[in-house]
Order: sequence, then structure tokens, then C-alpha cells
Amino acid sequence: MDNSRIKIQGWRNFRVQKFRRDALKMFSDKIVAEEPLEMILEFGPEKDRTTFALNLTMRTPGQDEDLILGFLKTSGIIEDISDIKKINYSSTKKPNPNSRQIELSPEVQFDPSKHQRNFCATASCGLCGIDSLENLYDGIFPVLMGMKNQILPDNILKLSGKVKELQNLFNDTGGIHAAGIADVEGNPILVKEDIGRHNAVDKVIGAAMNMEDFNFKNKILFVSGRVSYELTLKCLMVGIPVLVAVGAPSSLAIEMAEENGLTLIGFLGRDRMNIYSNSNRLKLSI
Repeated sequence: MDNSRIKIQGWRNFRVQKFRRDALKMFSDKIVAEEPLEMILEFGPEKDRTTFALNLTMRTPGQDEDLILGFLKTSGIIEDISDIKKINYSSTKKPNPNSRQIELSPEVQFDPSKHQRNFCATASCGLCGIDSLENLYDGIFPVLMGMKNQILPDNILKLSGKVKELQNLFNDTGGIHAAGIADVEGNPILVKEDIGRHNAVDKVIGAAMNMEDFNFKNKILFVSGRVSYELTLKCLMVGIPVLVAVGAPSSLAIEMAEENGLTLIGFLGRDRMNIYSNSNRLKLSI
């Protein structure tokens, strides 16, 4: 990837009036940053390159290369990091921190028609703009196997607290999502934050792709919000067999998890969780 990194901060300072029944005062507050990120893809044979406006998403600035890697992987555009030649800032005069140009290797086959989006994706919507149901359901995934009866429920119950301890931006702002990849003992390996749930997941997957010989197939993915179709899809695209969330799953997320062998857990608390599919990966003795 490129070495010319722009220093970006994930929060901004704002002057805020704090009202209480007995007082009104001004103070400086840290607010989570939200800015657009434009992804421009360059692809094709070495002598016949084409550029394509792939995506415009709202995200928390910082760790953009992780976000891009994860997005390309979970969108089925790349298999691994070797499919990318370079990621540059897009600008003719000075680097633009909100626009990146991704150069795919000439060997990578890319069909723009399968990734056409009709409008900007907000921070809360990873699938906004996909132009047909055919493209939405285009993925065919192998049924996830393995890890039977390996995970103690206590390891899952402690996961939320462990991830929260590593949420620096949440501690500063109180307004950001987290995604973490953990081992079967419930120990977080990577934690990333973003104003969008799907962006946080892409960031943590992208960071894992940058780690040598990282194995997604014996890991747990934790998300701080609800679980929709798109987050289930991202799990399946990389082969993570267990998805844990503090919020509720959608009906489509559950159906997809059941069909593809994904263990889906929601409403995670200190002493409770709902297991929606494929509970055989947990050591349940009750």
C-alpha cells in the first residue's frame, strides 16, 4: 500500500451547552467524526486500464486502508491482499484524505455491472444503492463447518466487556460502533471502530488480512449493534463461523445463518444471550 499517510483523527471538538435543572454551562466535547470516503477502482489489463467509481460511503476517518481491504473482500472483488497493486490518495495537486484510488492487479477479473450503486451509502447502510435483487443474492457460500462443541458460553458472555475496554473512540465520544475478531477463548485479537456497523466490520476484516497467515475459520466476529443481512454476508464471505451481537438479528440474517452453517448469537449481555442458529459450536451443558 502507499506510504504517504495523512494523519487523521476520528473525533472533532465542538463547543456544547450542557443543561441541568440547576445550571447551564459551556464545555468542549469530543464528537465522533463522520466524513465521506470515495473509492475509485482501477482495473483491467496492464495496457488497457479502466477506472470505476465503486462506492461512496460515510465513515469515521482513519484506518481507511483496512476499511477498503475489508470492503473489497466482503464484496467479493478480491480474494486476498495480493490482488491489489496499490492504494493511493486521489488528487492531481495534493492528497485528498476522503478519496482513494485502488489499483487492482491485472489478473483480477472485475465486472462493474455487478457492483453498480445508484446513490451514496450512508454510515448505517452497507447495501444501499445495489441496483437489483439478482446482485443482492449473487453470493454462493460453502456451508461453514468445524468448531463443534469448542466454545464455552462464558467466553462469549465476557466478550462485550473485553471489546469495550479497547474502544478508545467510544470512551472519548460515546457515539460509535465497534467490531472485533476474537479467538474461541473469547480474547479479542483485533478491534476497530466506526460510525457505521458495516464499516467497522470491514475495517477489522481488512486489518486481519494484513496479518500474516491469519485464519478466519476458527474465529468469532463481535459487533456492537444489531445484525442485518449485510453483516451475515460479510461473515460468510471470509468464512468466520460465529457472529455475536449485542443487538437483535433480522429474520433474513437468521435464515441466512441457518442455511450456511453460521452460529448467530444476539442480545448479548453479561449473563444472557440468544442463540439463533447452529448452537453446536457451544459447549452447552444446561
